[in-house]
Amino acid sequence: AYYLRIIGVCYLRERREAAESTGGRPLKLAMALCSLSLIILFAWPRTLLHTAQNATQDTLPTPAQFAMEPK
Repeated sequence: AYYLRIIGVCYLRERREAAESTGGRPLKLAMALCSLSLIILFAWPRTLLHTAQNATQDTLPTPAQFAMEPK
């Protein structure tokens, strides 16, 4: 019932006055940079993947660590 009320408010109520956009040039620049970074990460994800794997390589246990654990 809760979600039906939300849908009703979104679609069935009369519209209020439109809100004015105050972003201007900084907002357009931020959106362009985010869009460009998404396109680059979509086209070449291997670079980010290798960077993440290299960063976490030292956190993985090695076979020697398992052998040295006390029982």
